[in-house]
Amino acid sequence: MSQPHPEDEPISPDSIQIDPSFIYRDLSLPSNLMEDLRSNEELTDDRISKLMQQFLSGFSEQYSNFGPSLYMGSLDNALTKSVYNQSSAQPLILFLYHGRTMFTNFFCRQVLCANDITDYIEKNFIVWAWDRTNDVNYQKLLAIVNRHLGDEIKEQIASLPTEKFPALICLAYNNAEIQITNVIQGCASHCDALESLKEARDRFDCRIETPHSPGPLWKLSINEVWQMKPSVLHPIEKLSEEFERVAGTYARQKEHVVEISKVENPPWLFQYNGEERSIRERGNHGQIEEYLLYPCSQTSAQYILTYGFNNDHKVNGSSNPNALLVCRVLIGQTRHRDETTRANPFAYDSVTDGSGTYILDSSRKILPIYYIKYGL
Repeated sequence: MSQPHPEDEPISPDSIQIDPSFIYRDLSLPSNLMEDLRSNEELTDDRISKLMQQFLSGFSEQYSNFGPSLYMGSLDNALTKSVYNQSSAQPLILFLYHGRTMFTNFFCRQVLCANDITDYIEKNFIVWAWDRTNDVNYQKLLAIVNRHLGDEIKEQIASLPTEKFPALICLAYNNAEIQITNVIQGCASHCDALESLKEARDRFDCRIETPHSPGPLWKLSINEVWQMKPSVLHPIEKLSEEFERVAGTYARQKEHVVEISKVENPPWLFQYNGEERSIRERGNHGQIEEYLLYPCSQTSAQYILTYGFNNDHKVNGSSNPNALLVCRVLIGQTRHRDETTRANPFAYDSVTDGSGTYILDSSRKILPIYYIKYGL
């Protein structure tokens, strides 16, 4: 019996390397899922909702599958619904579509519309989508991201290679700021994409359990029970002496300040005054209060003024030029950060590293008094 020739050997399907650029090469190039926007067009919430409907209809027509459910509203509202949701927070995915890359058909059909991936996203994420195929639409996207997520995330998205789109950008809220946890590019395989989604969800779930700094006081208490009501904002006249004084005292870039409001919240003030009395009753008659600054995005500021600070916030936190909260802070008895310290941590009201940053054991020891907005 003759020996089989090499060309007669059976070929394992796993050994075949497939270039996604040849998949569906007989199909026409995908079309845009959203209409081309005008550069001077103002995007209202209602307009964005209609664009989301266009996206969903276009996607289902192009790929014969709706894919994961999309949030039919603005990015600002999607953040409120997902990462800022106090009762049932979820990570947010930005599904950034591009209709003219070699990976578009492959990723949308074989990855995003796969049943296990769609099901996992449905159960664990909220998805907000945008078609960035057109250049004006892409610039609009970057402006929206910059406004609600900050310049750093905008730059990270802008740095992604166009040819690797579509992309899923996984976001979580941790340490008082929005962070990108995972980026799934159009060239990702089905297995890699699913693994990355699970990793993003795990990182989101660990955001409270693993604070950045050690020690029991390096986060705000999550066991406090008190009735928080939304703050009331009282805009200050821009030409007034108070506006000039507050901007000049607290804003690093006074010329970029577009609005300053006084913050009024009687229930929060009541809790704050109670904490101050408690500290005084322990015999601390020195300086127990500081005026500290909390830079954040406007979306984050609105969340804080509605729900209060939670265990993800650090006073004098991450730098972001969109907004600034001026806060009265009860630092009380302060312990300098020292991992070798054996003293009872509950004898202290705050921890500091000496840089002007304080970590508190109670959200009731922080009281915003001014809300400063910066122009873009």
